[in-house]
Amino acid sequence: MEHFITTIVWIVMLSDYLQANPINMKVFSDEHTKSVQCPEDSTFYAPENVQEHCIASALECFRQELNGTVRAECDVPKGRIAQWLKVLDHLEKKRASPDGQALQEAPECACEAWPLVTFSRFREQIEKLAEQITAGQNTAE
Repeated sequence: MEHFITTIVWIVMLSDYLQANPINMKVFSDEHTKSVQCPEDSTFYAPENVQEHCIASALECFRQELNGTVRAECDVPKGRIAQWLKVLDHLEKKRASPDGQALQEAPECACEAWPLVTFSRFREQIEKLAEQITAGQNTAE
């Protein structure tokens, strides 16, 4: 009986912890990105005004830019890119279809079709897309 009660206590504590510590969707805010330094001439593809059929492609574009251009050209605090990629993973899971399959990318929403912008604008666009997905809005505002 004592083990049963101990197990119940641990389950309650763990579930409370997980509910109190969700993925931080504000990791792209000014507060978390002001320490990132990029050369003035650095530009990044940044999906904007993302429509429903382009969300999967937009998430992949942001992932490619973070892993490629941002990693290569910018001075980013250790572990920050991994943190950002974790949020993108979480957003992709939110976008998965009910049967667990990821939604298909739309070919007309290729990364290179989006505008090239500064890091500041790139960050703003990731944050807008994250808000759009977490709010359940599937069309651009």
